[in-house]
Amino acid sequence: MKHLFTFAFISCFCVTAFGQPLTTLLSATFEGDTPSLDSPVESYWMTKSMDPLNYNTVLESIAYDARAVQAGLEGMVLVRVLVDEHGHYYDHEIIHGAHSILIEAVEKKIHHLQFPHPELQGKSVSALVTVPFRFRLTDGW
Repeated sequence: MKHLFTFAFISCFCVTAFGQPLTTLLSATFEGDTPSLDSPVESYWMTKSMDPLNYNTVLESIAYDARAVQAGLEGMVLVRVLVDEHGHYYDHEIIHGAHSILIEAVEKKIHHLQFPHPELQGKSVSALVTVPFRFRLTDGW
């Protein structure tokens, strides 16, 4: 039996010229057994931030691999995280990764992220949230 799911795509890595996060919401309804990262979306604006509640804690727990330091690797890893209707991590995909070593470091800890309870028009929904992880050797994160 197929189930009908609704999910939302919320981008939390955009910043306005004033340094405020620009959060957009894209929602979609699709048929399937589980929520999917590949479903088509419709666009909506949203004012509620879906920034991870424990982002700094998870970020600090990601070890800058010795191989990455030795190779001088820096860059951004962008992850699209599927969040369930309770704000828990469900799945993820890498949107952009500077290097496989950096991606591996993020993927070891990404499941620890916690998010606000995602809602759309007062209803609980699953959400897709884009989360950036920046690796810099000189200035820290």
